[in-house]
Amino acid sequence: MGEVVVDSNILIRYLERDPRTAMVLEKLIIEGKRILVPTIVIAEMLSYPKLTNEERMIIKGFVSNFETIPLDFSIAEIGGLLRSKYKIKLPDALIAATTIYYNASLLTFNLKDFKKIKELKLISL
Repeated sequence: MGEVVVDSNILIRYLERDPRTAMVLEKLIIEGKRILVPTIVIAEMLSYPKLTNEERMIIKGFVSNFETIPLDFSIAEIGGLLRSKYKIKLPDALIAATTIYYNASLLTFNLKDFKKIKELKLISL
């Protein structure tokens, strides 16, 4: 496990101070793993209508600690193929596509939507 893409549910639970999530994420950081955050994850995190301006600033500051991965043509192409093949939501397809493109593992609580993607390496909590 070299590079790790994190799903929005991991970052949200970390910010909520979930001890198990904190332990796993901090262990990856200590081990020197490259933590990748797709920009679609940031959009998901910032899309909650009840977020206060302070919470938005906390999220933006927190994700700035990691390497953000923009959506480019190659990732969009893989995401489109995954969405078509596995009938998954576009955000999940783009997160999976980013993971596959970077030959990384995906850290998520959302096994239900991702486990059917055979090309994907999953890390679950």
